[in-house]
Amino acid sequence: MKRILIFSFISICLLFKLKADIIYAPYTEYGLLCSIEGIGSYEIPLSILNTINFWGGIGVISAIYEFKYPALGIETGAEIRQYFSKKKYKNFNLGFYSGFAFMRYPKLYHGYSGYKNSLGFVPGIKLTRKIHNFSVD
Repeated sequence: MKRILIFSFISICLLFKLKADIIYAPYTEYGLLCSIEGIGSYEIPLSILNTINFWGGIGVISAIYEFKYPALGIETGAEIRQYFSKKKYKNFNLGFYSGFAFMRYPKLYHGYSGYKNSLGFVPGIKLTRKIHNFSVD
């Protein structure tokens, strides 16, 4: 319970500074955004409730009403996860992550459209639920 309260406090303090993911929209004033990502990851156990997860992938993000001007990106990152269940790294976990993204995003100005490139570093906190634990033996 103490961890959830700390997470909630940090989230409220950072509410206006949060990014949703490593693949990001450079223009945050657009409102609702839609993203599609393909991610590959590798998770290494550290203890009975903790793991470290490394990932990389590609993604597309766009404002709901501007699908013809998507931002494209590649990402890589690492995350330390704290699981709340001892069921072999399943169910809910709290993750602290950081990663880099190379983004190509649209530059719109009075009818002119072009593209700019951006390299971003995004740290974050997320609460996720992992349903399956796939393994290759």
